[in-house]
Amino acid sequence: KSEVISNKGIHKNNFNVQNLSELHISKLRFTNVLLYLNVANIPQKIYNSGMLATKGCINMTNQDKILKILEDNNGHISRKTIVENDIPTIYLTRLVNEGIIERVSKGIYVDVNYLQDELYTFSLKYPKLVFSRRTALYLNNLSNRSIGVIEANVPRNYNNKNINDIKIYRVNEITYETGKEYIKTDFGNLVPTYNIERCICDLYLLDDYDLEQRKYAIDYYITQGINRERLYEYSKIFGIYEKMLGIFEVL
Repeated sequence: KSEVISNKGIHKNNFNVQNLSELHISKLRFTNVLLYLNVANIPQKIYNSGMLATKGCINMTNQDKILKILEDNNGHISRKTIVENDIPTIYLTRLVNEGIIERVSKGIYVDVNYLQDELYTFSLKYPKLVFSRRTALYLNNLSNRSIGVIEANVPRNYNNKNINDIKIYRVNEITYETGKEYIKTDFGNLVPTYNIERCICDLYLLDDYDLEQRKYAIDYYITQGINRERLYEYSKIFGIYEKMLGIFEVL
């Protein structure tokens, strides 16, 4: 069916917005129709049909804002982010009830069309985490093994009793901060971890790596652009320069 509508012919109370895709709009800008109908009241399935684009929309609804944040963050969003953007948290509940997002952890939600990024989820839930040791090796491509147990550093005075499913190391400020940076996960999300030189130093600073892990990491590091100054700086900070003389000779 094709129907011509005009300002005079639209009645908000009885207009069937579900048939909006079937209408032929003549002599009237589509944006004017949306403004007249009050976009906030249009059902979510109209949005899903692609008829309401957030880009270029002057007055985005709260639901539109959440969907835009999800799009910009690979399908992930936190309650904290919602609050920071002055969006009532009731909209998260509505999207969960509509099957658009799912609650994967306390205060953390994921679009049902995306796979959950476990590392990113943990970093959102526990902002003080810095992924370390074998998890850091993996993120820096210094390991040929998949992540078994997720490992992370936290400040020494951090209360980590509520953190589950992660092996936590409480460390001093120097150990916590040195070499910290953000690296993308396999899903393209930035998470806090340590740079490649810090990972190499940890191979000599800590005693929980096997020979194969050390060899693979060092061999890969040699194929990358080596930052000798940074490696030397870190080895001095952690007091392991003498232990690392062998690798300095190789490099």
